[in-house]
Amino acid sequence: MGGPPEINSHQRGYEDEAYNPDSQLQMLPLSIVPEHLYPWLGIGPGITIALLGLHMLRRLLSHPPSEGPLVNRWLPMASATVITCLGIGMIAQALLAVGVIHVRL
Repeated sequence: MGGPPEINSHQRGYEDEAYNPDSQLQMLPLSIVPEHLYPWLGIGPGITIALLGLHMLRRLLSHPPSEGPLVNRWLPMASATVITCLGIGMIAQALLAVGVIHVRL
């Protein structure tokens, strides 16, 4: 005929409809479920990127170049430039915070 008969919660042995696991799953709003998955979705790619970065760093440091203009001249100059720019930025931020320098935009 029309397929198997419908079985309600009382026929399954549930006294109260509130304790029926089927009805409790239907009561969950779908917007709540994905929010709990976001941290788990970030763990896999995060660990993958971290391990790949460590592997690349290990390969780079296993045979470091010791001669050439990049190592002897440009790398120290770039490092000194970055440290100098960070220092100037920190001094400017401190002077702005104290009120010695006033900037109007």
